[in-house]
Amino acid sequence: MVENYVHQYGDRNPLHEGAVKIVPGNLITDFIEKCCINITEANPQHFSIKFIKPMYANEKVMIEIHAAKFYVKRVCQEKTLLLACGSWR
Repeated sequence: MVENYVHQYGDRNPLHEGAVKIVPGNLITDFIEKCCINITEANPQHFSIKFIKPMYANEKVMIEIHAAKFYVKRVCQEKTLLLACGSWR
C-alpha cells in the first residue's frame, strides 16, 4: 500500500522508502477520511489530525471512532500506543 502510494504521487521522501518505511501522513489522512465518510455517509467539511508517533508499514494498527473523533493506535503484544488522533465535522 505504501509503495503504491509513494509511486503514484511521486513521493521522494527517504522516510517512505527502504526497509523500514514510515507511512505517509497524507495516506493515513486519506484512509481515515474515507472511513469517516463510510460511517457518517456524508463528506466532512472539516477534518483535523494530529500525528503523535510515526506509523510504520506492515505494523498492526487499529482505528477507534467515537462520534466525530478518531484514534489511530499501534497494537503490539496486546498493548496499544496512540499514533494519531483527530476529529471531523
